[in-house]
Amino acid sequence: MNLPKTTPPTSNLNSKLDKIGLRTIAQNLDDFIARATTGRWSPHILLEQLSEIEADDRSRRSLERRLGLSGIKKFKPMADFDWSWPKKIERDVIERALTLDFIKEGRNLVMIGQNGLGKSMIAKSHRANIPVEKSGHRSKIPQKSAIWSTSRISCQS
Repeated sequence: MNLPKTTPPTSNLNSKLDKIGLRTIAQNLDDFIARATTGRWSPHILLEQLSEIEADDRSRRSLERRLGLSGIKKFKPMADFDWSWPKKIERDVIERALTLDFIKEGRNLVMIGQNGLGKSMIAKSHRANIPVEKSGHRSKIPQKSAIWSTSRISCQS
């Protein structure tokens, strides 16, 4: 592979980095170069750091984009769930469901309860926890699909 000879920069490095998709490094170039210089990074370490920073930021942007397209809206994480309300809840069942084992087992998760108990919050947390493949599909388990819905059923006697 023939690399071009090193010449003094004549154009904006930030715009070139941005053009080839290295947006995070382009936005933080001075800081990145300062850390590399201070740390006396070898070329190998410099490239490792650059790729790690870019990969992390791409994952973050990808998650934000997918959540925006999913229609999930903002939700509280399960760490913020108030387990003292409702008065009666099977916490161990909910926490086991958060592991998503029911998907691998080909089982359903159905939550039934009164209004305002946190069913939607739990469902949204479950949906956000489902791993996403690079293809954008929401399940790493082949030929499995998920339907997320809420329903109002009125029973007449």
